[in-house]
Amino acid sequence: MSHPQNPGGNPFDENDSRPGPPDYNRGNNYDPYSHPENSPYSPYGHDPFGAPGYGGNQPGYPTNNYGGPNYGTPMANPTYMNPGAPNAAGPWRRLLAYILDSIVVGILGSILASIFFTIPTPPQADTEAEINRFLTDLTSFSASMTVFSAVLFFFYATFCQTTNFQTLGKRAVGIRAVDADGQRLPVLKSALRNVWLLIPAIPFLGWASNLVGILIFIFAFMGDKTQGLNDKWAKTRVLTR
Repeated sequence: MSHPQNPGGNPFDENDSRPGPPDYNRGNNYDPYSHPENSPYSPYGHDPFGAPGYGGNQPGYPTNNYGGPNYGTPMANPTYMNPGAPNAAGPWRRLLAYILDSIVVGILGSILASIFFTIPTPPQADTEAEINRFLTDLTSFSASMTVFSAVLFFFYATFCQTTNFQTLGKRAVGIRAVDADGQRLPVLKSALRNVWLLIPAIPFLGWASNLVGILIFIFAFMGDKTQGLNDKWAKTRVLTR
């Protein structure tokens, strides 16, 4: 019979099956872990280092190719892509970013237009011929600038989103466009997301760009609030930094 006050058991009690203290009389080559029940790696004992699942998959973390937890950027964590994601960019911030980018493109377009286009000059005389000439030149210039501005806006947005996630407007308000995995947009996906910016370049369909812009803004209020209409068809998202 063992004695409770002796946690190592009674060495004189043959019925006591609890392991006693190590026997140091067995020599220097004695390995206390040679017995399976004493080994920290034993299936009969506790897990090594006292932590369940150490070195394997940890609960709550995505795993990598090496079987361990993935401690990479939180942008790659699928939980950030679910409805109610904590870093979803609100529609008003996106609208402000679009306005800022429109100003940037307008300034850049004006500079480039002064270099590559001939700006119409006012009529030199108040004659009908001069006035008609000026109006014709002004109409042609306006049409050319509409196409040029649409193409410039498309390439500006696509280039910025495929290099550092952000246009200048998005950078100013602290948001970015990413793919469904939270990674930088490839060129084709970014072009698909921004293709609606080319609508004003289509003759007689310039009004449609305003309609698409309104739908993009409305869709940003829906779902998980990370996708406008253009994000829906391109399978992209807009998140905060």
